[in-house]
Amino acid sequence: MLKLENIKKTYRTKEINYFVLKGISFNVKKGEFVSIMGPSGSGKTTLLNIISGFIPADEGKVLLGDKDLLKANKDLLAELRQSEMGFVFQDFMLIDALTTSENIMLPQIIINKKKEEIAEKTNYLIKMLGIEDIADKYPNEISGGQKQRIAIARALANNPKIILADEPTGNLDSKSAQSVLEAFFIIRKEIRATIVMVTHDAVSASYSDRIIALKDGKVVEELQKKDNQRNYLDQIFSFLGKVNGVSNELK
Repeated sequence: MLKLENIKKTYRTKEINYFVLKGISFNVKKGEFVSIMGPSGSGKTTLLNIISGFIPADEGKVLLGDKDLLKANKDLLAELRQSEMGFVFQDFMLIDALTTSENIMLPQIIINKKKEEIAEKTNYLIKMLGIEDIADKYPNEISGGQKQRIAIARALANNPKIILADEPTGNLDSKSAQSVLEAFFIIRKEIRATIVMVTHDAVSASYSDRIIALKDGKVVEELQKKDNQRNYLDQIFSFLGKVNGVSNELK
């Protein structure tokens, strides 16, 4: 599904080079939910932006299926973002002038789907994520957790191969965050969605199948879920304790 090979990224100023990513490699299988964790400056957001095609890497490959995103031109990247990637941002990025249904319809309209198909897909996503009661409401009329559920539905509107989520619970209280994480659980169960999520939160990460920990631009540890969520969360804290400089941020 997604394969990263030896991803390197350096930010350069006149006097110094900042080596942000130093050869990142890992695979994500179809239907897998992977969390990327690490302290500030570890490179996790830069990595997600490279996977998304928003910034280039200096070296390496990002293979989505059989396509190398690092070799794709701007037009192809735009097409892939519309049809094969779905995005969930910390700040929701909903359009305030549109209702819940209209926000979910918008990416489908952009790629010229038929009206009947748009309506069917939108209604399906609204029901699947349990947001029927806010279908006609505007973003300023609903909670943060509900906004993020809309954002997840919108991300799924064009049947992407992968969902890329950047701190999706970062601006939410614990109840709203729980609602969003349950939404990820639903889409994994119902449609086998593939998810890559950047997070600093151990509870959020406990919903994923696997955790990849970055430090100083390198993969330093991985943890695979092998138990129930409560035990997995305990394992995460223990696991992060082995990754110097990560555990203090996350507890």
